[in-house]
Amino acid sequence: MDPEIHVFPAEKTAGDHLFALSRATDPTRHIEGLLPQTADYRRLQEKLSRMRDIVAGGGWLEPDVPQGRTLRPGDMDQRVPAIRARLRALGDMPGGAQIGVVDTNAMYDPELELAVLTFQRRHGLNDDGVIGARTLRAMNRTADERLRQVLVNLERARWMNRDLGERHIYVNLPDYRMHIMENGRSTFTSRVVIGEVEHQTTEFSDVMSFMVANPTWTVPRSIATEEILPERKADPTYLVRNNMRLLGGSAPIPADSTLVDYTQYSERTFPWWIRQASGPGNALGRVKFMFPNQFDIYLHDTPSRHLFRRDARAFSHGCIRVAEPMALAHALLEGQVGDPQGYFSRILGRGTEATINLRRPVPVHLTYRTSWVDERGDMQFREDIYGRDVTVWRALEARGVQLLDLTG
Repeated sequence: MDPEIHVFPAEKTAGDHLFALSRATDPTRHIEGLLPQTADYRRLQEKLSRMRDIVAGGGWLEPDVPQGRTLRPGDMDQRVPAIRARLRALGDMPGGAQIGVVDTNAMYDPELELAVLTFQRRHGLNDDGVIGARTLRAMNRTADERLRQVLVNLERARWMNRDLGERHIYVNLPDYRMHIMENGRSTFTSRVVIGEVEHQTTEFSDVMSFMVANPTWTVPRSIATEEILPERKADPTYLVRNNMRLLGGSAPIPADSTLVDYTQYSERTFPWWIRQASGPGNALGRVKFMFPNQFDIYLHDTPSRHLFRRDARAFSHGCIRVAEPMALAHALLEGQVGDPQGYFSRILGRGTEATINLRRPVPVHLTYRTSWVDERGDMQFREDIYGRDVTVWRALEARGVQLLDLTG
């Protein structure tokens, strides 16, 4: 479907299934057992019927909220009644849908603020009560769109219907969040920054086997020529200021990089590689977490801390930046050393690049879930940042999947 969906579920032929069914002592239980047996899958399945009823009944039965200025608690605005009605229809505001009831209260009052906060939490938005463009866009998604998300994410759950590891790292890209999962329970979580739309983070699974403290950074060729080379043309001291140096390539390494006439080189002809030394300004921060793969994707620290405060966090070139990298390192070293925090701090204090092998390698799953039901039973939705929901839905439609069962 998409080169960035590098997920390969185990496949069986119709003959394989029929043979297994013929040998089953309880055919019904056998067929049911083909589905994922996780609580996550069951909860989403239970919501599917309710969502289909809503779509069959005409959707939310409330008009979209009109576009307009950003709203904050205490504001007066003629769109407030429409917002209140939509949140009742979505179940975020007490009282349920009140069809035919005219609401003229245009004050963004505390009751509405609580409903907006609930809605924002269910949609992965910063729960600040501010109704801006992203919150409004999420409110105005149709029931049809949400039902498609449920169907698509049930399909994704079936792709992952295998042993993910008793202890594993689970990164949900549209949720901009990672977890360490142990026996089905999240024991550590952190916000993350993922690849921007032009440099999407791939979905795949691998195994984390080591981490690197005080990492150096060998700059990828594309970044060196497309981004850093123009900077050096404008400022020959760029490399020195950023603790970078030239590495051997198709031309001798100059003794002084500030004296090179970079204007003579293009993206195609630039002859060197670039490496950034360890240090406070290193693009990878103080630690990177490695699960060697064909996509050159890994988790790492970053000096750009301000991006973690945003609700939409697709800003990298494909790798995954972790908001709490030190805590992640300590969690991964639990059980391997007696004092993970002290041990890791001593290694960092040396200031030189050091590899730490994990005695218990950890499976890593980079996933793309835009809909699920949390442990409280609340329906969670996320923005389809890379358009992959659309791709999966088209593939499902081609196999005959419909929003509604039209057979009666």
